[in-house]
Amino acid sequence: MTSGSRFQPTRWSLVARATQDNAPAARAALDELCRIYWQPLCSFAQRWGLSTADAEDATQTFFAELLRTENFALGDPHRGHLRTFLLHTFTRRLIDFRRREQAASRGGGTPVLPLEAESGAPDPRTPEREFNRQWAEVTMSAALTHLESEYARGSSAEFLAASRPLLGLEASGNDDYAAVASRLGMKEGAVRVAVCRLRQRFREILFRTVAETLEEPGEANVRAEIGALIEALSA
Repeated sequence: MTSGSRFQPTRWSLVARATQDNAPAARAALDELCRIYWQPLCSFAQRWGLSTADAEDATQTFFAELLRTENFALGDPHRGHLRTFLLHTFTRRLIDFRRREQAASRGGGTPVLPLEAESGAPDPRTPEREFNRQWAEVTMSAALTHLESEYARGSSAEFLAASRPLLGLEASGNDDYAAVASRLGMKEGAVRVAVCRLRQRFREILFRTVAETLEEPGEANVRAEIGALIEALSA
C-alpha cells in the first residue's frame, strides 16, 4: 500500500513547485485541492465571527488570490501539509481583513481581537477544531467517492450499497453480516471475506488521498495525518 507512495510526487508537491512556472496541470491540481478545502475554511471563518455571507466572500477571495499567486508556498514553514498551510495562510488573511474593518469603523489604532472572542457564541468547538472536523469529513468523503466509482457497476455496486453499514464508516453502522448475506443471496462467510477486502481497499484509497495533501508523503507522515483525521472525527 505504501511502498510506491514514498517517493512519488503528490498533487500538493507538484503544485507547490510548479505554480511558479504557471503550469496548467499544477493550476488544475491546485483548483481541485482548493475545491475540497473550501467548506472547511468557510466554516472556520464563521466560527471566528464572520457572517455567512462575509465568510463565503472571504473564502472565495482567498482562493481566487491563491490561484493567482505564483510561488505562494515557497518559504512558508507550513508548506509541507496542505491542511496546515491553508489554515495558517487563511488565518493571516482574516486578521488582515478584521484589521482593515476595525480601522475603517473605529478610526484605526484599535488592537485586533481574536474573531471568535467577538462572536460571543458559547460553542465548545473552536474554529480550528471545526476546520479539522470538516477537513476530516471531506477527506473521508473523497476517499469513499473514489471507492464507489470503482464499484459503480452491476453486482459490485449492489454489494457496496448493501455492505456499507459493515465498513464502520457511518454512525448507523452494524455488524449484521447475516442480513447482508441474505439480501445478496451470499453465504455469510463470503460476505465477511468480501467486506474485509473492501475495507482494505478503502484504507489504500484513504492513504493515497491523504498522501496527495503532503509534500513529503512518507508512510510515517501519512499515518500521522490519518491519526489526526481520526482524532478530528472523534472530537
